[in-house]
Amino acid sequence: MSSIPGLIQRCSARRARGGLLLSILLMLALGACGQPIPTTANQTPTPSPTGTPTPTPKPGSAFAYAFARDGQVWVAQAGKAAQQLSHLPTTSGQSISALAWSPDGKHLAFEVKGTGSPVDYVIDASSGDFSALNVPATSAAASLGWANNKTVIAIKQVSGKMQFWKTDITNSSASKLTEIDSATQVKIANGFIYYSQLDTNLRQIMVHRFDVAQGSEGTPVAITPPGSSTLKVNWDVAPDGSRVLMGFNLATPDPNWDNGFWNININDSTDRAPIFTNDEISFSTFKGTDTITLSFSSDGQTLLLDTQNSVGPITEGVDDSNFTTYSPHVGITSPLGISWAPNGASFALNSDNDSGQSTIYTVASKSAGSAFVDKASLLQWSPQS
Repeated sequence: MSSIPGLIQRCSARRARGGLLLSILLMLALGACGQPIPTTANQTPTPSPTGTPTPTPKPGSAFAYAFARDGQVWVAQAGKAAQQLSHLPTTSGQSISALAWSPDGKHLAFEVKGTGSPVDYVIDASSGDFSALNVPATSAAASLGWANNKTVIAIKQVSGKMQFWKTDITNSSASKLTEIDSATQVKIANGFIYYSQLDTNLRQIMVHRFDVAQGSEGTPVAITPPGSSTLKVNWDVAPDGSRVLMGFNLATPDPNWDNGFWNININDSTDRAPIFTNDEISFSTFKGTDTITLSFSSDGQTLLLDTQNSVGPITEGVDDSNFTTYSPHVGITSPLGISWAPNGASFALNSDNDSGQSTIYTVASKSAGSAFVDKASLLQWSPQS
């Protein structure tokens, strides 16, 4: 291998060809000796390996986020201090009971409870302009979500029925989509309203899908075998709507569907894969008195399990890699207690026991989660950076 001085000496003998050629040869010489070649400021960096998420150790460092504090909605952009977004008149005991970003990250739907029935609003995340949603006022708290960037969905308990309402935020027009007797759980995503009910004839829990755009419902799919489970499990739907996470413990195990946790094809429940298996964490650890919540990451590549009182949070990849147990434990009782960063690299748990605490974890990290304690509840990452 030629030495750097030797190359330079040969370059010097041909200086008449100009300084540009010398610069090129110097760079080649450095590369030949294994030295790093200087790059220009605008050179495109080498991307991270596929499938490796970029860590987001704290909200606001890469993505916008929102949270509730003192009965108002607050937001923060990347690298900026949090700012109060809403400026509603404050009453004694006022609090935010629901908070949901639009898919494009430009608006937030939220509910305020305090004196009287809760009131639902939508607010512009940039200007702070807001308006009330034209949906029924009820004493029970609503569930809020978005069918698309302009359509807010509100799930309301009215006269013993569960009603699905939609509001077009461009003109404030609202209409009732449908109503059902009851549901054990509801999730709004991908332009659908997903809800679960027990089919008393089949003795199975079924997930239903209501298409908001079409105003119609498809064929429900079973997410448990026949029988009564001793576990209380909150299921979740994948970001693309293709799969459901569920778990159960039957007194008499089904011969074709073992007790445990499953990743299930929403169109064909026979297409399923076990998750959080007994060799990873003993299934006997989970008790019927403890609420278990399952969750897909925002990129659909990581699965999360957390409980109300004892186990979790734990995660693993959909490919069964990177099984990780985190500390500290934060107890939650519903999927609303979980928020994922848009890149799927971090998640936040909003404690059921302390309304002013959210804890941030980095996926597959061995470091303990960091508490984001600043009188902040309902911490929610924006779906867009």
